[in-house]
Amino acid sequence: MDKVKNVHKAQVKLVKLPTPFEEEDRGLRLCGQPIMVLATMASSKRYKNDLTGIALVCDNLTIELEKEDGSVISALGTAVDFPFQSNAKGFVIDWRQHTVGCYKVRVNFDIDGTTGWYYYGAFNRQEWTMARARNTVQMFVTLNDVVRKDGINYRNSGFCNSIRFVGTFGEMQPNYEVENLTYHDRSRKKVRIEARRTYTLTTSYLVNCYTNKIDAEHLLVANNIWITEHNTFNHNQYQHFAVILDESKSPDYNYTDGVYASITATFLDKVAVHESKYDGNIEAKQNVSFDLPSGIDCSGTVAYLINNSDDSYNQTINNDFTLPDEVINIYVNGVLDSTVSVPTLGNNTINITN
Repeated sequence: MDKVKNVHKAQVKLVKLPTPFEEEDRGLRLCGQPIMVLATMASSKRYKNDLTGIALVCDNLTIELEKEDGSVISALGTAVDFPFQSNAKGFVIDWRQHTVGCYKVRVNFDIDGTTGWYYYGAFNRQEWTMARARNTVQMFVTLNDVVRKDGINYRNSGFCNSIRFVGTFGEMQPNYEVENLTYHDRSRKKVRIEARRTYTLTTSYLVNCYTNKIDAEHLLVANNIWITEHNTFNHNQYQHFAVILDESKSPDYNYTDGVYASITATFLDKVAVHESKYDGNIEAKQNVSFDLPSGIDCSGTVAYLINNSDDSYNQTINNDFTLPDEVINIYVNGVLDSTVSVPTLGNNTINITN
């Protein structure tokens, strides 16, 4: 019977490598059209400057940009450390620091001595103008939770991300929640009204590289969300508007027969401030006046009040008005001598001779 010789026992550490993304130019399904990013050095406003955040469990992380001519440069932005997870690294690309052009984002990593890289996505950096931003929505987010898919605890890291896409945001519905009291005489009194305002986000029909970033890298993981829409004809304009996902309604995908899909999501105000309620006096009659305040004319025109310093003369007008002449009574030794009329506010001189 042969004996087994030179048996060696060793511990092997498994290294989990990131799932590489496909290059962005391999057909429509994989994002043949780069994602638009807008930025400008002329302004520091967040809604005018897009960011791209990338995080990975690794020992070292470097982000590079591949230009259209094939040359590669280092991405400019901010390196992010994770205080509650030392084996993760992050980087936020500040597109404001890069010139106009198309770039492929290359993610280079080192995990326990194993190095590699993959394409994260393709981006078309353009200068921010209202014309270029028109009909787009920017979603800006910060992360502060444990994200299971990433395997990263983002707590206190300040990690942020944004994405811009063609779509609409708004269609606010007030959704009043009303509480009234009904008395024995069947009269009713208000107790509380709160507007649980909802807002609807609807993207245009997009390919997967867009919808995946909106879904998995923004909506699913964000602690804070700010939305800016650039639709000239929107009923209301929203600029860096703080919202939170509505817990009663999940975002939906709307599919076509092809490679496109759109996303619809419902949001609430980040801070619930739209409320009025009973505070000790349900009657609330003492200070009620049914008189129209000065300056209001029900004809639809603006009314103005003209008066003098001692309020001995006053007149309400809503169109052209000619001041009446001023009447001056002249007394000599306490006896009325004469009366004259002169233009009001005119430069008038009265000569009295004996």
